[in-house]
Amino acid sequence: MACFATKQPLLLSLLLAIGLFVVAASAGNFYESFDITWGNGRANIFESGQLLTCTLDKISGSGFQSKKEYLFGKIDMRLKLVKGNSAGTVAAYYLSSKGATWDEIDFEFLGNLTGQPYTIHTNVFTGGKGDREMQFHLWFDPTADFHTYTVHWNPLNIIFLVDGIPIRVFKNYEKYGVAYPKGQPMQIYSSLWEADDWATQGGRVKIDWSNAPFSASYRDFNDQSSCSRTSNLTWVTCDPNNNSWMWTSLSDRQYGQMKWVQDDYMIYNYCTDYKRFPQGLPKECLDSQTKEIAYIHKKVSFRYLLALEAELYINVVVAAYNLVQLGLGWYNVEQKTSNPKWFSYLLDQTAAYVVFAGTSAAAQHSLLVVTGSRELQWMKWCYKFTKFCFQMGSAIILNYIAVALMVLLSSISAFNLFRLYSPKRFFRFKSSS
Repeated sequence: MACFATKQPLLLSLLLAIGLFVVAASAGNFYESFDITWGNGRANIFESGQLLTCTLDKISGSGFQSKKEYLFGKIDMRLKLVKGNSAGTVAAYYLSSKGATWDEIDFEFLGNLTGQPYTIHTNVFTGGKGDREMQFHLWFDPTADFHTYTVHWNPLNIIFLVDGIPIRVFKNYEKYGVAYPKGQPMQIYSSLWEADDWATQGGRVKIDWSNAPFSASYRDFNDQSSCSRTSNLTWVTCDPNNNSWMWTSLSDRQYGQMKWVQDDYMIYNYCTDYKRFPQGLPKECLDSQTKEIAYIHKKVSFRYLLALEAELYINVVVAAYNLVQLGLGWYNVEQKTSNPKWFSYLLDQTAAYVVFAGTSAAAQHSLLVVTGSRELQWMKWCYKFTKFCFQMGSAIILNYIAVALMVLLSSISAFNLFRLYSPKRFFRFKSSS
C-alpha cells in the first residue's frame, strides 16, 4: 500500500541523501553481482553464475559480498540452508555500511540439531547500535529446498519477508528521535561460519565437526528494485518519483500475514523484553506502532464482552437500588422518622460500592486484556505503550486502596449507628430525646 501522504516531506531529504544513485537491473548472475571475499576456495559459483555455495569446515568458513553499494532497495535472495545437524553454524545474509557508526540490516540463520527448527535472527543497526533483535522459527523446512528471503528497505520502513510473507517491520520513527538507516550506502554480505559459543540454544550445543563440511546454497539474486552504485566515483540518478517500491508499506492483508507469523512463530521480541530494558523499552517500541495494533484488534466488537455487559446491567440495578435507599434515608431524616446516622451509613456504603464496582470492572477488563481470547489479548498495546499500561495498573491499585478506606469509613459509620441500638430492641432506633 503506497503511502503518498508522507512522500513529499521525504522527497527533498531523500534526493539529498542518495544524490546520484542508479536503479539496478541485475539478472541474478553471481559472477556479475558478487565477489567471493574469503574462504580459500570454500565458496564457489556454478551453473554459469546462477548458483553459489558457501561451505564451512574445521579450518574455515567462507563468504562473499556484492560489487554494488545500495541506498534503499527491494533485494531478494533464495537460500537453501545447511542440512542435518547444523548446530553451531550461522548463515548470515545482511546489508552493512562501513565505519565505526555503520548501519546494518540483518538476516541470520542459526543452525540446530537434526529435527529441531532453525532460528531466523533479525536485527537493525543504526549508527553502530543494534539491540533490536527479533527471532522466529519457520513454518517449513528451510533445508529441503530454496526459499526467498527479502529485505525491502525504503525511506518509510524496512520490511523483512520470507517467501513474500512479511515477518517484521522496522518503521522510520525519526520524528520520535529513533535513528533510521537512510544516509549510508550498504553492501550485501553473506557467509557461513562457526558460532557455537552462542548460536544454538545459547551456546549449550556445540558444532559436531564429524558432519563437516557444512554447505549453504544461494540462487536467484534479484536487486532490480533498488538504488545502487558500483563505484564511489560513479553515480547515476535514482528518481524516487518513478519507483513505487520507494513509498511502499504493508497493506492490511500483509499486516494480517505478519500477525499470523508473529503470533505463531516469533520466539523473541526485544520490544517485550522488560528485564533487558528495566529503564523502559526503546522508543520505537513505545510510541507509535498504531497501524499494527489497530489491525490486530479491528475485529473486536462488544459481543466479545458479554460478561462485562451483564456485569454492567447488574451494577446499574444494584446502584439504582442503593440510590433509592439513599433517597428514602434522606426523606426519613427530613421527616424525623429516622436517625441521620443511618443516612450517613447509606451514603458511605453507596460510595464504597460504586468505587468497588467500577474498579472491579476495570480489573476484569484488564484480566481479559492479558488472558482472554486471542482477539481480546490487547496486552499488545502494552508492548508499545508501556507507561500507559503501568499507569492503568497503578490506578486500579489506588482505586482498591480507596475502596478499602471507604469500607473502613463505612464500618466506622456502621459501628456508630448500631451502637444506638438497644440490646433488647434490636433494629429499633433509640429515641433521640
